[in-house]
Amino acid sequence: MSIWPNLRKRRTKRRRRLLQQVIPTEDIDEVLNLPPDKRSSKYIGRPGFSIPLMTNKFDASTHAPPRTIKPAPEMSKDFLRNMRDLQNSMDDFSKLHDAVLKVITPPTNFSNEALSSTVFILSLLCWTSIALGHPSVQQFILENRESHLRPHERKAQSMLDSWIARDIILDAPPETREVKVFQL
Repeated sequence: MSIWPNLRKRRTKRRRRLLQQVIPTEDIDEVLNLPPDKRSSKYIGRPGFSIPLMTNKFDASTHAPPRTIKPAPEMSKDFLRNMRDLQNSMDDFSKLHDAVLKVITPPTNFSNEALSSTVFILSLLCWTSIALGHPSVQQFILENRESHLRPHERKAQSMLDSWIARDIILDAPPETREVKVFQL
């Protein structure tokens, strides 16, 4: 009969040591003796673990050397399964690649010049806006705006407008004529 109380004490001590690693020490007795009251503000307001303590516990494992994995021997079942899985994943990738090309190619291959020109100009504007969002580019522009950009602003705008008018000329649709062929 005296074995059971000693076993219970040992289990309680083990639990207490384990909980000391996770839960702050002043809450251990409350956790062991009574289940937490979920309506209590004390239970809700405080996390059930110590972040600095847990961080220190897991930090040691990051210094362990990586585990080396032994490769599967050639022509074994595992090797052949890996080859099959690799081929299947490459097939999926090539199907995905073909599907993406099927969607992207028509608007960008200039078969429809108006659509392709619009896509090109929009992509150019997007990349320009991304470049102008860089802090060093913004600082350079703001520092040099008054001295370099402001005097040439109107001339640059007129040059851009004339270039657009001259350069982006969409081909007219081909002429269609009716031809009558007589056989002799």
